[in-house]
Amino acid sequence: MSPSLKFYVGQFEGLPVIGSTKAAVELVLATAARKIDVAKKLLKTIIDEASTNKEKSSAAANQGKESGDVKEVSEKDILSFISCAPMKGKPPKQPTKVEIGKLQKVRKDTLETFKLFVTKDQESEIIESTKRSDRGEHVINNDVLAFYRKSIRKLIENRGGQMEELRARFVNHPLWQYCDNPVTQDYKDRIMTEMVAHFEVSELYINANAVVYGLVIPYVHEAVQRYMGFLSQPPTDPNAIPFALQQVSHIVHYINGQQVYVDFLAKEKWVGNNPHREGRFQECRHVVNTMFQNLYDGGVDCLMRRWVRDVNAILQNNA
Repeated sequence: MSPSLKFYVGQFEGLPVIGSTKAAVELVLATAARKIDVAKKLLKTIIDEASTNKEKSSAAANQGKESGDVKEVSEKDILSFISCAPMKGKPPKQPTKVEIGKLQKVRKDTLETFKLFVTKDQESEIIESTKRSDRGEHVINNDVLAFYRKSIRKLIENRGGQMEELRARFVNHPLWQYCDNPVTQDYKDRIMTEMVAHFEVSELYINANAVVYGLVIPYVHEAVQRYMGFLSQPPTDPNAIPFALQQVSHIVHYINGQQVYVDFLAKEKWVGNNPHREGRFQECRHVVNTMFQNLYDGGVDCLMRRWVRDVNAILQNNA
């Protein structure tokens, strides 16, 4: 269980929306209703909270009946809300093929509506994070395993290099281990293949956490690149570097605190009443939290500083 978190459920035309922040669920519902002005305000609330590490009330953005339908529920009860019927906290009835088709359309239309007010990077991340897989729904967003690789690639490109070319020439450099093995193989296997929940075609929902992950992760990449860029070319403002580092820590704290990389509905379906599985999930969650924290933890030996030193050395040797 995740006692420090709250869980929220809403529904739009029978499609459940589930997440660990109320603003996230409200954002999806406002988007589904095409209340773009409301959605923009909720998006700003989420980004502001992630960037400042201060929780903000979304009440100012709440305009419309959809937000009022968001309910706080216990983690163990969230599975009961997969239903085409309005939420009543009861086991779901089996929807007909027509009802399934309607829910699929609502889901598709809602996710496509985000492109009306988010950036291209955010749109791309949302599409990737919410994509329904034939192999099942991953409990932990697999994109977390690509974060180091994407960061290192962008750092190299910002310095005028190409990662594939440098990897081919400096094949044994330890920098590449961060790209290939951000966590141990055991945890990679758990995240990628073991912790996967299988849903029936009728069990449709929107994971609001995946939407928030897609919205926030570009800001993490941007903050990481800004800080590493300042290390390579120090700015004139002496406060710029510590402020950039603070931005990274704030957003990482939000991601880890809200566990937006977790699909809690998939988690509950996969774990069930199995304490062994709960333990394996908690171990993975801790490892992912640490993976993100290591970006800035460690002072002069934090990962971002280490990557800058390694890339500088590689580029100098490649000159």
